[in-house]
Amino acid sequence: MTDLSIPEVLLRRFNHSYDHMKDIHAALRKMEGASITDKTMEHLGISVAEMDLKTGSESPYFTPNGAEHVPDPTRERIQEEPFVSRRWERGFRSPRRPLPSYYLMSAFLYYQTAIKWLNRYLPKDEEDGKSTEGDEEMREQKNDENERNGVQGVDESSEESEEDMCSEWDSDEESDKESEEHEEQRRKRQEERWRQIAERQRKTDEAEEARMVYEWNVYHYPMPYDFEPRENHHDFKIVRTGKRNNPLQCHQWAVALIDESDENRPSITELLVLATRMLKAMNSQKRLFGTSQDENIQLHHLFPTTIVTFDDHTRARVISGYYDNGLKVHFTESVDFEWCTTDKYDYGELWDREWVNDTWYGKLMSYLVAWAWPLAQMNTVQTLTLPIISRNMENEGNEL
Repeated sequence: MTDLSIPEVLLRRFNHSYDHMKDIHAALRKMEGASITDKTMEHLGISVAEMDLKTGSESPYFTPNGAEHVPDPTRERIQEEPFVSRRWERGFRSPRRPLPSYYLMSAFLYYQTAIKWLNRYLPKDEEDGKSTEGDEEMREQKNDENERNGVQGVDESSEESEEDMCSEWDSDEESDKESEEHEEQRRKRQEERWRQIAERQRKTDEAEEARMVYEWNVYHYPMPYDFEPRENHHDFKIVRTGKRNNPLQCHQWAVALIDESDENRPSITELLVLATRMLKAMNSQKRLFGTSQDENIQLHHLFPTTIVTFDDHTRARVISGYYDNGLKVHFTESVDFEWCTTDKYDYGELWDREWVNDTWYGKLMSYLVAWAWPLAQMNTVQTLTLPIISRNMENEGNEL
């Protein structure tokens, strides 16, 4: 007889998590100001900890994809980059002047799109059974050297052979002919080698493109060009989201414009964005419980979520959170780009602006864009039997 106690325990755990997240979300919406106190967080069951921007250290479910895979913002088509190439003195097709944070966020999305098709996970040579281009080049050089030695050996043996009836002129002519044949063979081998390299790269690109498309389900929302936060309203706009396309993981990420961040810790608005996305994922799971016809269904917990926020002071931050007997939040330091929007930036040609080619801007943007496609860590799923879920989950909870 099947023991149903474990599924029931897991189900009650999810119900408790869902109810607690709803309480946290409702409380955050009612708060005023930008900052949240330690006492309030303790009361709500929220814990925060710092996270390293470059490595994602301390975050158990997300890491950046690595700065080595990110385009250099000071070199990659810099004239097309929305934040770098924009002048703030006037708006475009809008009676309102767009905030610099809009263009900073647009630059982040620009790089996110640019690196989407890069080969972030090139197949290892040991796995596909093919040697590297360097190995092939060394082998080619060795073959050429052997051919030259072989030709010289033939010449020497021909000169020293007593039975050689050819004249010295005929011997030289034959040697030249053999050299031409060897050179032609070497040229053909080299062409074939480059053809194989090009074909291999083409297949790698196609596989990478397919993998990147299906690794995340990405959703785009209308760009809030004239976004102007309302005071004391914890206003935010979600502009792009990604949901992990893996039945064993429920990781997700989002990019958002917000009204204000806090320099030392996540602001109320940033926590509200995080709670909103996590609660939305929980709601999706509850709806699935009531509509799925499968005999077995995947029950996710933790709901890891990463948010990249841009506030109206041109500051950016990465926040990573999950639920485990409370809302666990890891946050990076605030990345300040406001120094790029000073009067010196407003005027002059693109290349006259000193900060455009400044290494500090490139480093900051590279560290931030490394979170454009975060790497999901660990699984978040447990399996439950559908009849158990149907009896206990029917008509529970309201959708956001």
